[in-house]
Formats: sequence, C-alpha cells, structure tokens
Amino acid sequence: MIFEYRNIGPIRDVKITLDKDLTFVYGKNSIGKSYAITLSYLILKNFLSITPLIRRYFINYLSYGNSETNDFIRNISNKLENSTNYVDITFEINSFIEQSFSDIFLSSLEESILSSYGAIDNLNNKLSNEKFEIILHFDTYSIIITEKENHLGIDFKYKDIICKKSQRHLLPKIEQDFVKFYFTDDFDILKNDIIQFSFNIVRRGIFEIGSNISNVYFLPASRSGLYRALNAFSQILAELSKKRTFLHQKIILPSISEQDSDYFSMLNEINLKKVNETYNEIAKAIESDLLKGTVSFDQKTKQILFHPQNSQLDLELLGTSSMIAEISPIVLFLRYIISGDEDKRKTDNAKPIIFIEEPEAHLHPENQVKLTEFFADIVKAGAKIVITSHSNYIFSKLNNLIANNTLGTSEVEGILLQNFEGGSISEIINQGRFGLEDKNFVDISEVLYREKMEIIKKL
Repeated sequence: MIFEYRNIGPIRDVKITLDKDLTFVYGKNSIGKSYAITLSYLILKNFLSITPLIRRYFINYLSYGNSETNDFIRNISNKLENSTNYVDITFEINSFIEQSFSDIFLSSLEESILSSYGAIDNLNNKLSNEKFEIILHFDTYSIIITEKENHLGIDFKYKDIICKKSQRHLLPKIEQDFVKFYFTDDFDILKNDIIQFSFNIVRRGIFEIGSNISNVYFLPASRSGLYRALNAFSQILAELSKKRTFLHQKIILPSISEQDSDYFSMLNEINLKKVNETYNEIAKAIESDLLKGTVSFDQKTKQILFHPQNSQLDLELLGTSSMIAEISPIVLFLRYIISGDEDKRKTDNAKPIIFIEEPEAHLHPENQVKLTEFFADIVKAGAKIVITSHSNYIFSKLNNLIANNTLGTSEVEGILLQNFEGGSISEIINQGRFGLEDKNFVDISEVLYREKMEIIKKL
C-alpha cells in the first residue's frame, strides 16, 4: 500500500510506503516530513477504528430497503431496460462505493484533520495554492480524498465495469482491464451480485490495512516539553473545574492536534499491569545502556519518574536532563503502551507501527547511534517504525546495520524529500550492499570540507 500526498502544505508530491519494517524519512527543514507522517498516522488510525464495524455497516446501511441502495440499483435497472447487449455501469458502481467509503471512513478522518490542522483548506499547497489530494493506492484500486464544498470527498478509481445480457446467471468475472457482470430477466440476482461486489471492494481495502497493521502510535517531536505542558495544563483544568461557579468569563482553550492529544492520553492512561516482556526487554536495555537509570509511572499523580542508578532519587521529568526527558516516554511506550493491545489483534501477520519524529532531539551523537541499535531490536521484536530525522549519525548507523546484516535491505526503506518548484517531491533511495545511497548529508559535509581547506590556504 502507498500513501500519496499531492499539494499538501509544502508538499508537491510525496509517497510514503509502509511495506518495510523501518522507514527513514529525511530531508531539509520545512519540507513536509511532519505533514506526511501525521496524515499517515491519522489515516491508519481511522481505518483501524472502523475495521470491526465494516460487516455491521453493510448489513445495516446497505440493506435492500435502503433508499440510496434502491436509487443506485434503479439507475442500473433503467440502463439495462434500454439495452440489448452491453451496458457500462462504471459510474453507478463507483458512485456507490464512494458513498460507502465516505459514510464509513470519511467523517471520522475529517474530524481528525480539523483537530490537527484547524480547517480542511489549511491542507492546500502553501506555495502554489493548489488543492490537496490524498491518494490511497491499494492493491487493485485507488481512492482519492479531496476537498468538496468545504468537506472531505472521495473519488474511487478502478477498472471499467460492464453488464452483459445472458441467457442464464453467471458470476461476475474480473478481467485484466474490466469487470463483467451478467444480467438475465431476474434482476434481483444481478442486484445481489452488485451489492456483494461493492461490499467486497470496500472490505478489501479496509482489511488490507487491518491484516498488516495491528495498531498505530505517534511519538511527536519535543516529547518531553509537550508532555510537561499538557500535564501541567490538565492540572490547571482540574482546578478550574472545581471553581467553575466563580468564573464569569468563558475560557478559550488552545487547540491541541490529535496526534499530540493521543500521545498524552496514552501516557496518562498507562495500565501498570499490562507489560509485554518482548518489548520490555528492549525498554530495560535502553534504561541500562542509555539512560543509566529506570523509568516509572505514578498512576495517582500521573507523573513520569526517573530513578538514576545507584541512588534513591525519584526525579520528575522537569528535574532530569533533556536527553532523559526525551527518551523516557519511549521506554514507557515500549513497556506499557505499544505492547498493550497486541495480544487481542486478529491476524498473526499484523504488526504495530510506531511513528517517531526526530528521535535524535537532545541526544549526543553517541546516544543517537545507540538508540538506532534499539530501533533495530524493536523491528526484530515484531514492530514497524517510521522515523523522521535530520541526523547523519542515525543514517550512517542504519547503513552499518544493513552492511552487517543486522537489518536486511528488504526491511529498510529510505525516503528523501527534496525541494522543487511548487513544493517537495519524494524519492525512494537506492540501496546497495552497504546501505542507503547518501543524497542528503554528504553535500553539506563537502561544503564544510571545502570551506575548511580555503581557511587553511589563507592561514
């Protein structure tokens, strides 16, 4: 599956593939990396939320007595009455499937986008003012999400669909370039075939995601600062709620993006009884080798605490170094959150996917390298990771892990965003025996080297 983003923010055309287990998204500042992974997170989150409801939807909403279903079938029936052989019903079926996707999925995605971006048209290209397109490329078809009358709308792209007159009932046939239905004098049989076909199309797309992704998580940039701010903010709200009868003016709350809100909520709702030992072993290794101490969560005070090695101290994040404050939430996610839902997922092949913005923030290069090794361990333990980064150290360590066969070339993907007229365009980076080709970091290294040589000449 491929997520394609056109004319979104600073983006002209960026594709994000999620088939690899570790995806490294990089490029210069203000180029669209956060847009790409935030939208990918919101889309996956909303698709996964509707997976259990899909069958119920088609039983209830697409019942034969439903007015929209009857209109859809009636339009096809009218076409068939005036035909003796072939009838093109592509438009009718596409419109019906578009409506189905819209009813199931689009309203919840629109709420997520409004929460994160404020308005639908805020997604439009900031450089060209062109309207955005979110294209979800599934195995056999695509759906295009655009703005229609200040709301999200869907266009469905599939093969041509025709109906052929037949003396007896035949099952629909899917050819390379088109789908063929057969109709007889008994229209109810064709009606059943069409509804079942439409159901299978929508279900296939939803289950294509659900069979590969078990759950989705987002760790935003500036994790420590965001958590401290929201944690303090929640306490202020609690105090204000106690004194609401004394308040004479309306309090306007600042908007919080959905991915940030989800991150904070997951940390605040930690269940200490749910621990998955697979990821907990990695969490312990991060504590021992990187943090030099242990991380805990106080469910009463809703505080993340750090306990340095060989001491009796219980430090709140505010009293720790920026490195500890940035990495501690990752430890808690591994121990209590990411693993918490995996036991009850439906398919053996489905994996949790973790989006992490700028994991190198506040880390010394040595610790960036160590953290990259732990990312490889997380992948080997059965999770997918998508990273946005500006770190040459993480990039170089990934290449060493590939060269050493710790990570296979089939497990890693590098996606580089580069500036062009009208916005950024993505490129899948070539891989060789020793890792990803460097089309980003080496340029500035050469500039600095030449600058140094000029200085030496002058001296």
